[in-house]
Amino acid sequence: MKKIARLTLSAVLTFTLLVPSAFAADSTTASKDILNIANQKIEERIQLGHTEFEGVTAEKIIGMKDENEELTKSLVILQRESGIAGYFIIDNNSGLLIEFATGDVYPGQGEDENNLYYFGPLFYANKVDSNTFEELSTDQTFEADSLQEIKVNRLKAADILDAAPSTESQSLNNDVGINTIINYEYGFINGVPDYQQNDNTSMSNDCVPTAGANAIMYWRNQGYTNLSSSGLWKNVADRLGVLMSHTDKVGVYSSKIAPGMNSYTSEKGYSNFTTTWDSSPTFNKMKSEVNAKTPPFLRLVNYGYTPEGSDGGHLVNLVGYETYTDTSDWSNPQYAIVHDNWASTGENVYLLLGQYGSVTDMWKIKD
Repeated sequence: MKKIARLTLSAVLTFTLLVPSAFAADSTTASKDILNIANQKIEERIQLGHTEFEGVTAEKIIGMKDENEELTKSLVILQRESGIAGYFIIDNNSGLLIEFATGDVYPGQGEDENNLYYFGPLFYANKVDSNTFEELSTDQTFEADSLQEIKVNRLKAADILDAAPSTESQSLNNDVGINTIINYEYGFINGVPDYQQNDNTSMSNDCVPTAGANAIMYWRNQGYTNLSSSGLWKNVADRLGVLMSHTDKVGVYSSKIAPGMNSYTSEKGYSNFTTTWDSSPTFNKMKSEVNAKTPPFLRLVNYGYTPEGSDGGHLVNLVGYETYTDTSDWSNPQYAIVHDNWASTGENVYLLLGQYGSVTDMWKIKD
């Protein structure tokens, strides 16, 4: 991963883009188009300075269904000579890259690849029966009825874009076009841990305490050593669970996150930390936190099942951002780079915001 905190690219990078009209219309042709898009995106990443993509190729496509049983997304497995190198998730209609990460794992690995569903960022499932799904990151089952709020949540999530043109492609056919990139911006916070919630056997539904431990251990390593005297993240997560009134059934309510974090930092003797809840975050606000090296929490509401009595969602750590302008259609894709608490996605996961995203809340942790 690049070590610079922010980069503005004024030069124009030129690539050829093939956009499929529909994945199901002609599977052979569409598969070739998806592979072309994926390999061109790999080259694009390299030319933008992301050296972790050197030697990587797109080798395999797995179709992903949505809540309407339609094949609307493609999971592209990335490989290098040594093995798995990461994954892309590409929208079949627009050709947009909506989620990706490098690493030696990919979502749904080892599961039934012919029965793979994508319901939103970091939300992958297999169908068990006509009304039941298994969420692949937790192995927990949920009913199909819980998917009904997805479209509503997408509309709310789209509001975080900052005066950006639509990220929908303007050309939904197989014509060859020119993809030119200008105004490239990238920010990243080094040193934020990526602990996996399933590694902590003392609690379940523990994304919030795990994300909290990521943040606390980041600040501990910035010199605030009293935040964890033991240096053991699970101890931090367990204490946060208590302070946030965590339960295995519902996890943590959104209203308990900031008070729990503030109680933790206060009892450790630090009065200069204050966690605040922002229920209407924008991309510019996210950029500001990254540029200030103060990694916040992001809530993904378009995620998984909602246990009875819970307000739902999944908490992740924001560690970076990427954005640029594509002059072929004047779209302005905006990515949040997150640590998501899952072992199935690699460390730094890029999520395309707007209508493909589901970020509706942010918690700022200020020093």
